[in-house]
Amino acid sequence: DISARVTNLRNIEEERKSLPSNLSVTGTSIGKGLLNVSGSMNILREYPDFDLDMKLEKTNLTAFNDYMRSVAAVDFESGILNVYSELAAANGVVTGYVQPVATDVSI
Repeated sequence: DISARVTNLRNIEEERKSLPSNLSVTGTSIGKGLLNVSGSMNILREYPDFDLDMKLEKTNLTAFNDYMRSVAAVDFESGILNVYSELAAANGVVTGYVQPVATDVSI
């Protein structure tokens, strides 16, 4: 279940603001993780500029077992996954990080 909202999405250059459009995403992911994405963007650039913050918290790792069995022959008995990210792009160059944190993992 995911809900997204984008505001000020238009095809007119706004000189006052480099990232005029706002994005907000909330929801529940596979494994019942809590998803939250927020940020700003400019989709009018040849390579869109953006500044985004993302977090996915309290995701049950056992929900990924079908996928993990197919790619790595791994089966999670338990575990929680949190993923944190801050990404920004300007003039086609992306900077930032994605930090996965797994706790209480049993394979």
